[in-house]
Amino acid sequence: MAKKSSKKVAQQTAATAAVKHPGNASLNGQSAAPASALPPPAAVTQPRPTPAVVPPPVAALAPSAKAPAPTLVQRPPEKPAPIFAPPAAAVAAVPPTLPPAQPFVANPPDSEPAGVDALKRPLAPKVKVTFALLEPKAERVSVSGDFNGWSPETSPMQRHAGGHWETTLDLEPGRYQYKFIVDGQWIPDPLAHENLWNPHGTLNSVLEVGA
Repeated sequence: MAKKSSKKVAQQTAATAAVKHPGNASLNGQSAAPASALPPPAAVTQPRPTPAVVPPPVAALAPSAKAPAPTLVQRPPEKPAPIFAPPAAAVAAVPPTLPPAQPFVANPPDSEPAGVDALKRPLAPKVKVTFALLEPKAERVSVSGDFNGWSPETSPMQRHAGGHWETTLDLEPGRYQYKFIVDGQWIPDPLAHENLWNPHGTLNSVLEVGA
């Protein structure tokens, strides 16, 4: 019964379409297909509505409830690096080095100050030493050495016959270095038994004076 009702409805629909659009009744001289040969209209599927997302309710805080205060964590102060020091026992074990105390001895009233005996001691007798040099062409000759502070003017020599130059000095016993100065030129003694090199790269004559 249902199939016949559907077929009847389809035929009525095709007849109505032919009345409204007579040009569709034939196409290229061919008769239109009967309504029963047409496929049934496709069912239209409407999209299902997407449910709305409702956020969950936020629990309200009670008026008396408060957020907990943050806890402050204090870091301990950093300790400085230890400085090496010797143990107190080791320091105490080394006694300070001090010079021994000298006893104070007062001079008796009749004693003489120190150094007076050295002044009273007789000095060693001086010895007369004669310096001689043969320089016939020289015009001026002197002798200089440790005994006169290497002065070129302190000990001039006297000219004698034949171009001999001589002078005599009083010297204490000891060892001396000396040179002759001939017309401004320093030369060693050609008759000296010993000569030494000086810092200037020249030779000094050596004299030994005995007591």
